[in-house]
Amino acid sequence: MNLMDLREAMGLTTAQVAEELGVPRQDVEDSEETGSTWLLQPFIAAFPINPEILKDENIDPFLDSYVQNTVRDRAVEWREKNGLSIERMAAALEMTAEQLAAAEESGRITRALGTKIEKTVGMNRKWLMYGDGRKKGTCILKPEKPAARGRNADGEKAKTPAHTAPNRDGGKRMKDARKEAGLTRERMAEMLGVSVSRIAQMESGYVKDSKVEEVISRIQPETGRQDPGMQLREARKTAGLKLKEAAEIVGLAAGTLAAMECGHISMRRANELIEAIRNAQNTRDSADTLSRDAGIRIRDARKSVGMSQKELGVILRMPESRVARLELGNVTEMQAEEIIRRIQGAPRHRSTGTKKVRKTAKILLGRQVRDAREAAGLSQKAVGDLVGFPQSRISLIERGQVDESTTAEILRAIEEVMAERERPGTEAE
Repeated sequence: MNLMDLREAMGLTTAQVAEELGVPRQDVEDSEETGSTWLLQPFIAAFPINPEILKDENIDPFLDSYVQNTVRDRAVEWREKNGLSIERMAAALEMTAEQLAAAEESGRITRALGTKIEKTVGMNRKWLMYGDGRKKGTCILKPEKPAARGRNADGEKAKTPAHTAPNRDGGKRMKDARKEAGLTRERMAEMLGVSVSRIAQMESGYVKDSKVEEVISRIQPETGRQDPGMQLREARKTAGLKLKEAAEIVGLAAGTLAAMECGHISMRRANELIEAIRNAQNTRDSADTLSRDAGIRIRDARKSVGMSQKELGVILRMPESRVARLELGNVTEMQAEEIIRRIQGAPRHRSTGTKKVRKTAKILLGRQVRDAREAAGLSQKAVGDLVGFPQSRISLIERGQVDESTTAEILRAIEEVMAERERPGTEAE
């Protein structure tokens, strides 16, 4: 009998044999196809096969200890003998009972899973996988015992649940009061400053009677008496303030303010805090208006000198996006004054700043020369003749390749030409 006959007699697959012998599956298939016997000895050592099968085909290939039943039957038999449930075994193996039952039912217990079962539970791997009854294994886990009254499975005194008898009457009264007030659970949760799940728990009865009365008094329809905590909460939300921001304004801890909004506050104290929040809101609105005005003045000053946001950013050493935010109002009055001063005096401060700032200032000076020349209707050659420079020099000057003194000389010459034209009788001459 060859390897294939032995494998089929035991009901094994080539994959199971390859895994048990630690060889590739292709080697097992090749050995069966060619009739090679080099895997017979490892196979006999791994599985409970009677060696006499190699000599006489009429001899039963299995030892007396070999149990010819399914993996499921062997696992159930072993657990019943050792007083172990499938749930306890699955928990020890860190898997669900359904997963373990499916693996046993299909008979596809891998070597890795079999080894884990042997080390964790104590069931012999070969007994479970192949039915080798010579060594079934001893259970490592403690057998389960029925828990005594008032004690858990480990024999410890059972703990009493926190809510053994829910206050269902109080929860029902709270639920009826919420519906009477026309509130949803979400709205009620927002009013009380708790989660929606907590509202559901309270309406199910997990609430004290004192809390029931407090909640009902807060969610009842308006009857001429307003809740100071709710007024404080509405004032804060109207001001667009978060709980932490409002707490900083009134000089309290955020937790203290939250407790006050839940009703732990007198009407007089609530009015004081509401007044402080409203004053802070008015102050912030005024500051926002001043900031917007300051941003508009920066934008107007920049446009008056023909400067782009990118050029202003170079002068102020900040990105263009930051300049845009400044012009939208993200700036104080003092900062705005300093920026406007730098815009107006940028061309006169070329000795300060980085190389890029100085280059931008030269470009602005060159544009002034070009604008003045075009306004006077002069060519570059005519302006060069006035100051004694060639036309190429004037071209470089207008492109920013010039210092402040040269620009001032050219501008004075152009101004003199313009003034000469405006004198009476000049055109007649």
